[in-house]
Order: sequence, then structure tokens, then C-alpha cells
Amino acid sequence: MTQFDALLRQGLMDANLAQYERILQQIETETPDFSPQYRRKRMRLLAAPWNWGKKQTRPVLRRGIFRGIAVAIAVILLATAAVAVTAPLWITFFGGLDIQQRRRISEFSLLCSFCVLLLCLDGR
Repeated sequence: MTQFDALLRQGLMDANLAQYERILQQIETETPDFSPQYRRKRMRLLAAPWNWGKKQTRPVLRRGIFRGIAVAIAVILLATAAVAVTAPLWITFFGGLDIQQRRRISEFSLLCSFCVLLLCLDGR
């Protein structure tokens, strides 16, 4: 049985070679055209193989948590900026707030404006 398996394997290999010989010759003569993204990944691998390996083995959940935190911070900052802009407009159009509520909203809008200014300066 093992001799039959060896002959069958050799026959299948010869049939594949006969069928795909022309394609194999074209592949050997042409240089592969890799995308720039693929080349960057390979250059990072060659530059620091240990760091590349650590990044590849980092759990997906950990990366997802960091991305989720970043998105949550961005949403909170956008919401506070929107409130800082719209709160004085709300008071202007609808009025009816007493002095204590107006003071709280003006303090909140100042605080939000200050936070947005700090974040803009931190990005530089």
C-alpha cells in the first residue's frame, strides 16, 4: 500500500506540474508587486522583530478597551463643548431661569470652555 501511495503522489505531482508549468514560469520571471501597506508592515517586522511580535500578540480586547476609552473621552468633550455653546443660547431664547440657575450655567459654560482650551493646547 505504501508503494501505491508513493506512486499516486508522484503521479499527481507530475500532473500538477504539467498543468501549471506555464504559470509557474511566469511567476519566476515577474517580480511581485506588493502594496505599500504590506511593505510597511514587513519593514516594521525587519526593523524590530521582538516589538512586532509583542504587538501582534497583544490581546484584541485590550486594544478595544483603549479605543473605547478614547471614543468615550471624545464624545464627552464634544458634549461639553456643545453644552457650553448652547446653554447661554437656551437662556437667551427661553429665559425663565432664576439667578442661582443662571449662575450655575455660566460657571459650567466657563468650565467647559476652559477644558476645551486646555485640550486644544495639549494637542500642539
